[in-house]
Amino acid sequence: MMDLLYSTPYDLKQWKRKFGTYFRRSGCDLWNKHEDKHNSFFGCIESSLETRILRHKSYNAVRSILPSNPPTNDSLIKILDAIFLANTPLFTRRLDFTRRLEF
Repeated sequence: MMDLLYSTPYDLKQWKRKFGTYFRRSGCDLWNKHEDKHNSFFGCIESSLETRILRHKSYNAVRSILPSNPPTNDSLIKILDAIFLANTPLFTRRLDFTRRLEF
């Protein structure tokens, strides 16, 4: 399991893309109970990050996992993004972006 909280922006982006594919293809988005959806999401991240998401000011038990279309701020992925941005300094994110651009 990758430590998402201390990963690079690129790694987090790739993880979100892969998780979204897994979540949709496995039919998790069709489940009726939000608790089951949240448990499938929390099973894919570290327990320390799960705790931070559960304690986040905008968390509630009926939030969707993936952003809706058009995107809104009502998903657990958006909370994950907010935690990542607060934890990762802007300089680190820019440095990672610049390294990805170099050939």
